[in-house]
Amino acid sequence: MVFDFSFGKNRKSRRRNQTQEQPGGLVPWLSSIFATDDKSAKRGQKPSGRAKSKQVISAMEALEVRVLLSTVTIELSSYSGPFTLEAIKIVGQDHLILKDQAAIPAQLALFDISGAVTDVVINGSNAADNIRINTSGLTGGLDDNISFTGLGGNDVVTFTGNTNVSRTSGTLSILAESITVNAGVTVESAGSLTLAAESDLGTINTQALSAANSGTHSATVVINGAVTSPVVNITAKTKGSVSAKSTGMFGPASN
Repeated sequence: MVFDFSFGKNRKSRRRNQTQEQPGGLVPWLSSIFATDDKSAKRGQKPSGRAKSKQVISAMEALEVRVLLSTVTIELSSYSGPFTLEAIKIVGQDHLILKDQAAIPAQLALFDISGAVTDVVINGSNAADNIRINTSGLTGGLDDNISFTGLGGNDVVTFTGNTNVSRTSGTLSILAESITVNAGVTVESAGSLTLAAESDLGTINTQALSAANSGTHSATVVINGAVTSPVVNITAKTKGSVSAKSTGMFGPASN
């Protein structure tokens, strides 16, 4: 309620409710909202005494926008290994459990891979990673594409339990320096299976006066169990180059 304090007017007019001077203002509006249904009174009947208010809709609350992610990404750099990756059902939903092989309790993280999820991407850290994979906890197989990419360091991936990507045309892809399928273990995929061992030292630069610089590195894939898929790709290769510079009596450099 607004009051007008006008000091130039008489005492009676100092407090005049402005809504009384404005028929089209607040009071008529409130009356229209909380108006009593008096149709029964017009017909000579006694009103029920309960006022029926008109419904006023001011606004609709906006619904929260939720995006269903199709890819679950596991960053090993966020945890301390060596790791074990297992699969399990929880209340009918597929989950992956990332564990620390040495810690008690072992569980590091739980990932829901059900619903709209179609891909699970596992990224290694810049250090040497060691991960064991066993998804035999899902007897029907994984309904998701699975990929592991080791980054820096000498990464080791070992399948210690049956692992099956049962998704139609699903893919299972592993890229690491060393990949092993243990005896009695079957690794399979409904679409394609790629086990690619690759060791890359990059470029070694040397300006030493010695006649030769040497070193070794290796990439291995060992299948002691079984692998099966309509398309199977198994490769092992090393990469790298040497950039050498020699001057004076040693002549031009080569590698």
